[in-house]
Amino acid sequence: LKKYKINIKITDRIIKINKSNIVNADTYACDLRGGAALCIAALCAEGKSRIYNIEHIDRGYEHFDKIVRSLGGKITREDEEKNPDCSFQFCYFLRFLQT
Repeated sequence: LKKYKINIKITDRIIKINKSNIVNADTYACDLRGGAALCIAALCAEGKSRIYNIEHIDRGYEHFDKIVRSLGGKITREDEEKNPDCSFQFCYFLRFLQT
């Protein structure tokens, strides 16, 4: 979440998130809940954000991108065919657009 420039303070077992301007970022989902947290940050960020390794999100949340769109979020799913610059073996990613 720090890539999104979110002001986070961790003490003992408490995480405090202070108000901050969230910026766009390209990030990698390493697990299910972490990927969901990155999606929330991307939806709040200014500009375009990408989240790679979304197979974690797909495994835990059925039709995640469709649900986000139904709630008004701007999200697209792309793959290597649409993004030939992708050098990752699994390059399915979600792109979030903020207007």
